Amino acid sequence: MDNIADVSLGGEATNNRFGNSVSNAGDVNGDGFSDVIVGAWGYSSYKGRAYIYYGGVNMNTLRMSL
Repeated sequence: MDNIADVSLGGEATNNRFGNSVSNAGDVNGDGFSDVIVGAWGYSSYKGRAYIYYGGVNMNTLRMSL
């Protein structure tokens, strides 16, 4: 294992607090791979937003859903 990130995730705006909460979401889309949910509670004047990243065979297949 090296010290170079395989993937880097970020929010849509500065100070939206993307990544303040992160959790295993289970297999949301039923494809057999675990998915991850990331919160950004500061998005849009603190209305918040949740991002679901669908897992896959490797990090190259990571897909996002709002």
